[in-house]
Amino acid sequence: MISKLTSVKKMYLVNFFISISLYFPVEVAYLNSLGFSSMQITVINLCLPLFIGILEIPTGHLGDLISRKKVMLYSILTFVISLLILIMFRNFHMILIAYFLEGLGWSLASGNNESLLKDIVNADVSKFNKSLSKFYEFSFLATLTSSILLVIITTFYGENYTLLLIVTFIIRLFALVMGLMIKETSTNGKESMSNTLTIGNALKAFLQSSETISIGIYEGIGRFQFFFPTIYQIILLLNGFPLNYIVYINFGYVVFQFLVQRYSQHIIKFFKRRLLLVILPILQSLLMLSLFSKNIVIIAISIIIIYMCIPLKAQITNEYKHIYIDDDNRSTYISVVSFISLVFSTVVFFAIGYIFDHSHFMGEISMILSISIISILCVKNITKLDRKFE
Repeated sequence: MISKLTSVKKMYLVNFFISISLYFPVEVAYLNSLGFSSMQITVINLCLPLFIGILEIPTGHLGDLISRKKVMLYSILTFVISLLILIMFRNFHMILIAYFLEGLGWSLASGNNESLLKDIVNADVSKFNKSLSKFYEFSFLATLTSSILLVIITTFYGENYTLLLIVTFIIRLFALVMGLMIKETSTNGKESMSNTLTIGNALKAFLQSSETISIGIYEGIGRFQFFFPTIYQIILLLNGFPLNYIVYINFGYVVFQFLVQRYSQHIIKFFKRRLLLVILPILQSLLMLSLFSKNIVIIAISIIIIYMCIPLKAQITNEYKHIYIDDDNRSTYISVVSFISLVFSTVVFFAIGYIFDHSHFMGEISMILSISIISILCVKNITKLDRKFE
């Protein structure tokens, strides 16, 4: 049955399997249970985007030089090894090594997997955007599946973090099997090496465009979903709320994220890209004020809505990135944008984490102001690319 699936559907399934994680939704609670301080948790948490950012350009360039399918398989292998380390070790330094490998995996996958999908689809912008939306829909379906499994396992087995890691490890093996079955149709590699944009030229092209600089910064400040648990989970745990509350909130926002991603094309078409780029970060910032409340219902609803905005922002910024660059240079150029956004987000959120470690109140306020102000300043330049959609 699996062999009869098209390569596009197999790509969807690979994205589904690698996006399933029963660990990261409760990452902060797990690290807190090991006795790490909030600053140590912030360092571990932000090491992942930092490692992805540092490795983003060289690994992204590989996708334009060699087989994009091979790069995808290498990324899955690093995920598997990372999980093995997390299963076997509990100390700070080994966890950092595991996060380095996880970062290496995502840096290999970022841009490359989207470019591989573009090669396989081989269609116009409109059809590719629909396939890209479906590709991300499977990511959110994976997150929804993770949440369901997380609820079941924590209900019957309690805070068994090792079991969560083992289940995730097995699922990543499914991704490896599925990836091996994909037929690559791209012309990248040796045949197109002479046409491939060098890393230096890609970076130069990026810096010469105010539009793509703004996309990188907007995307960077919008990546707070990776850091946000460091804020809200610690606050919930300090206020005496059990792990189950965190699991249920995670399940709630994942369900609605999936629905939003499923209908993202319709939502974007109705509200328009420019309006959503402005309104969404402002809405997210205002809802973060709910963390000052000790009412779990208000906090839960606010967190769910905050996360509902994320797939729309990601879909829009990814459409802008793909419309800007040609096929031969796609992986390299997208990796440059991702590198800038990840490094930028790491620096900003590390500073916010440092402030949060000294004052929870000031940490929350600095995060609220950073997200809203920086996002609004980027929108004008980003929307100059609207003409390319015409």
